[in-house]
Amino acid sequence: MILAFRPFFPFLAGLIASLGNAPASLPLITLVGAGIAVYFSFRETSFKSTFRVGFLFGAGYFILTLSWLIYPFLVDPDETRWMAPFAPLLTALGLSLFWGLAFGMSTLLTDNSSDRMLVLLIGWIALELLREHLFTGFPWGMFAYTLDGTPIMQVTSLIGANGLTALLIGLVIVPFLGKHLWHGVGVSVGLLALVWIWGSYRIPSEIEFTRSDETIRIIQPNIPQNEKWDPMLQSANINLLLELSNRPSENEIDLLLWPETAITIFVDEEDMALISSKVKNIPFLAGFRRLADNRMYNSLMALDDQGELEQVYDKQHLVPFGEFIPFEGMVKWIQGSGLANDEIWDFSEGSGSKFLNLPVLGKARALICYEAIFPNEVRTGKRPDTLLQITNDAWIGNSWGPRQHFAIAKTRAIELGLPLIRVSNNGISAVTDGYGQTIQMLDVGVKGVLDANIPFTLPPTFYSRVGDWPLLILLFLSAMFLLIRSKTITNTH
Repeated sequence: MILAFRPFFPFLAGLIASLGNAPASLPLITLVGAGIAVYFSFRETSFKSTFRVGFLFGAGYFILTLSWLIYPFLVDPDETRWMAPFAPLLTALGLSLFWGLAFGMSTLLTDNSSDRMLVLLIGWIALELLREHLFTGFPWGMFAYTLDGTPIMQVTSLIGANGLTALLIGLVIVPFLGKHLWHGVGVSVGLLALVWIWGSYRIPSEIEFTRSDETIRIIQPNIPQNEKWDPMLQSANINLLLELSNRPSENEIDLLLWPETAITIFVDEEDMALISSKVKNIPFLAGFRRLADNRMYNSLMALDDQGELEQVYDKQHLVPFGEFIPFEGMVKWIQGSGLANDEIWDFSEGSGSKFLNLPVLGKARALICYEAIFPNEVRTGKRPDTLLQITNDAWIGNSWGPRQHFAIAKTRAIELGLPLIRVSNNGISAVTDGYGQTIQMLDVGVKGVLDANIPFTLPPTFYSRVGDWPLLILLFLSAMFLLIRSKTITNTH
C-alpha cells in the first residue's frame, strides 16, 4: 500500500521544505524536506526515476512557495480569474525542471553511490546559479532565504545567498556520502551549529544605529491594486499621499520617499513643482511612469526642494508578463487581460547609472521592486552608501509574497553590509541595518508613515569584493575532479 503512494513522498517533502520560507519561517525544516527527497533519489538507479524524484520535490516546494502568484489574476477577477490557478502551477513546474535535471544527472556518470551524491551536489548548485540568469532569471525561493532571521544569514556577508544555498545543499547531501547515515547527519548538524555561532558572534551586542540626525519619511499609502490604477480615483490617491506626507512629525523631515508608481498618471515639470509645493518643498523621491521618445519607463525620480527634477533612475530588469511581454507576437491574446496597464503595453528597459546621489541617503543603489532578487546585479558597480528599494507589492496582495520579498531584500543588505531603505505601497516598508536587522517597519496592509534615521554603512564585506567567484571556481574544480575520477574508473575497468 505504501509503495503505491511512493511517488507522492518527494512531492510531500517539497511541501514540507517550502515551510522554511516566510511567513511560516520554520528554520531548518527545508533541510529535512530536502533530505527526504535525496533519500528517495538515493534508492533509484535510472535517470528517469531520479528525475521524477527531483521534479516532484521541486513541484511541491515551488507550488507552495509561489502560491502568491494567484493574486495578480484576482485584481480584475471578471477578466483574469480563470488564469489564477495556472500561474503558480506552470511557474512551479518550470522551475522544477531544474531540480529534476539535477537529480537525474546524478545517475549519468557513475554507479558509485558517493560519486552520485557528488554529481547531484554539483549539478544542483550549478542549476540554481543558472536559475538566476536563464530566461531573464527568477531566483525566488533559494534555500538561503529559508533561514531569514537566524544568525546563519550572516554568512551571506562572506559567500552571498548563492553560497549559502550551496552550503545548505551540501549539508543535505553529506549524510549520504558515507556508509553511516547518522554519522553524516551529525557532521551536518555540527557544521550548521558552527555557522550559527559565528553568525551570532558577528552581530555586535551594542550597535550605534544612526549615521546622522537627519530624518527620512517613508510613505506607505496601502492603496489596493484595483484602486491604484482606476482613473476615477487618481485624485483621491494623490491626496492620500499628500496627507500622509504632511502629517506632523517630532523631527524635521529632510527627505520624503514615495513607493513605486506612487503616481500612475504621466506628469510634467509643472506638475512636479506643484506636488513639491504641497509637501512644503521637502526634497522627495517617488515612483512615476515616465514617457520619453515614445517609450514608457518605470522610474524613480528625485526632486529637490523646489520641485526640480534632479535625477532619474529607470528600471532596468523588468518583470516578464508584468511589465513587458516576451515573444509578444505569440501572446497577443493576453492583451486586455489586465496584467499590464493602460495606454502603452510594454515598459522599456532603462539604461545608464544605477546610482543616485541623494540628500540624507548619500550614494544610493536604486532598486525598483523585482530588481532586488538578483544578488549579482545588486552587487555590481562601485559600492554605494545605501540600498534603496521602492516597490508596489499590492499586486500580490496580503499573501506570502510581500514577506518573502522583504526577506530577499534584507539578504542584499547583509551581503553588502549596507543599510536598506524599503518603500512599499502596501508593505513591508522598513529600514534595516547592514546586518539585516529591522530597525523600523510598517507591516503588510498598514497605512501610515515611518520616520527614521539612516543606519551606519558597514565596512565592505568579503562578498561585496569578490561576489560568487569563489563558488564558481570551487564548482568548476569539483566538476573537473569528478570527470577525471570517472574516466580513471572507466579505464581501470
